[in-house]
Amino acid sequence: MTGPGLRVAVLAKQVRVFGELEINPSCRRAIAYGVQLARRTAGTCTVFTMGPPRARDVLAEALGYGADAGVHVCDPTLAGADLLVTARALAAAVAKTAPFGLILVGSASLDAETAQLGPHLAGLLGLPYTGAARQMEVTAARLRATCEQDDRLVEVSVELPAVVAVAERLCAPAKIPPHERPDPTPAVTVLDLAMLSGAIPGAASPTTIRPVAPPVPTRAGRVLSGPVGAQVSAAVAELRRRGALDGGPPPRSPVAPVRPGAVFDVLADPYHDELTAELLGAAVDIGGTVRLLCGPGGDRLTLAASGADEIWRWPARDPGPAAVAAALTREPPPALLLASATAWGRTVAGRYAAAVGAGLIADATSVARAGKTTVASVAGGEVRCDTEPTVVTVGPGVLPMRTPRRAVAVGERLWDVRPHPGDVAVRGYRKVDDYAALTRASTVVCVGLGVDNPNDPAIRALLRLLDAELAATRKLTDMGMLPRSRQVGVTGRGVRPQLYVAVGVSGKPHHIAAVAGAGTILAINSDPAAPIFAAADVGIVAPWREAVPALVSALVHGRTG
Repeated sequence: MTGPGLRVAVLAKQVRVFGELEINPSCRRAIAYGVQLARRTAGTCTVFTMGPPRARDVLAEALGYGADAGVHVCDPTLAGADLLVTARALAAAVAKTAPFGLILVGSASLDAETAQLGPHLAGLLGLPYTGAARQMEVTAARLRATCEQDDRLVEVSVELPAVVAVAERLCAPAKIPPHERPDPTPAVTVLDLAMLSGAIPGAASPTTIRPVAPPVPTRAGRVLSGPVGAQVSAAVAELRRRGALDGGPPPRSPVAPVRPGAVFDVLADPYHDELTAELLGAAVDIGGTVRLLCGPGGDRLTLAASGADEIWRWPARDPGPAAVAAALTREPPPALLLASATAWGRTVAGRYAAAVGAGLIADATSVARAGKTTVASVAGGEVRCDTEPTVVTVGPGVLPMRTPRRAVAVGERLWDVRPHPGDVAVRGYRKVDDYAALTRASTVVCVGLGVDNPNDPAIRALLRLLDAELAATRKLTDMGMLPRSRQVGVTGRGVRPQLYVAVGVSGKPHHIAAVAGAGTILAINSDPAAPIFAAADVGIVAPWREAVPALVSALVHGRTG
């Protein structure tokens, strides 16, 4: 059932796709669902975008698909806006044209892929945020949705209004060819900065990004050639020489000793205990007093040995991300807040950063401090932020694990985290994967878009022989071929196995950064110019349908020979 007159707002972004300016792919789905929902409820759909004058093309296409109106936030002083400035401007535009019963955003943008606009927007507007919904049932007053959260599908319920991200599998994207798009001028309202209460210019962005030169390759980079059988034999010999077939994780460095200094908060995800030690080790490496924010689980001495100098516990397993973010705003701010880039961690981080006006660095691959400035590496650049606090999210598995230090007595406090109306009601969930499997694996085989069938018998045989876990690049998880929790990349997760086998993976920077900690990388690709070879220790240039069966055969004969 659906109620009458639902006003739907959709936020859409223009990005560059293969050199052409297009609507961000996940935003296309948000537009499509918004228009469909408005039609079903006899309501309206208004599409918002922010950018220079050319961004009005987004609104022209949305109107051509059936949107009722458009709002264009356009002001030259917004040039260079980071996440916080963008969220403030869009939240102000939505508030100016409110009320809306439902606000839809894309699950992530193709250029940044931080999945942070939704949590920021919800925090600024004081609304619940569901995360990425793949199924929705909407009435005039309530929403029920099935949402993707790492290795779970979660059934949630929330009173409207609310902010919802649209998952790839919710609906088909909105696409209208240029010749069918109307002149958007009559239906579009243009808002500049002076018309937006609470918005700030792009020059006030708390984070700045500096492109950096591609890192100098540190891998062996041995790319083979010739007959497939000869390449495979040479590759297996190299893997044996490197000990890559022996199993076991790469060596670990110890957790650094206690170094008192600025306070760094580490946020533990209540659904992924295995990620806590990774964040603690990173915080200790930066140098300061590490305060762990966590639930009731976890032994005090074990957490101290992993790097915690102080522990604040909330009493329930999951009090809700909005509740935790609100509790953080009631405390003296830390110099730095580290969180995992999981669904739960991103929501807390985004809501908190928006509430306190902090800069947020998403999907960092390394974090350091230069005085009071946080410096983090992201795929393709270096981000600096001077706000205290600075909020940083880190992809699971990207940072190195540490061997524990000697446990010391640490203080522990029961933290007052109160229920918050910004949290959704969880009605149930279903696990679709073992999230920690890739973390535990000594060998990971990752398939990319070049592999049309991840369940091919040859791939499965290779997994059995290597006792490996299967992973995939984003395109394959978007298509539903593997669970989202198996996506390797900075915006998915990192892995650090002893052996990483990339089959049909092109090797984009987001992917390379997420596997940099692997002991040995073997790449299989038919394109000798594929970027993955520059990041691999050994490469086989051949179609995967020829190379993988040959590799299986060589490994079998190596065991029986």
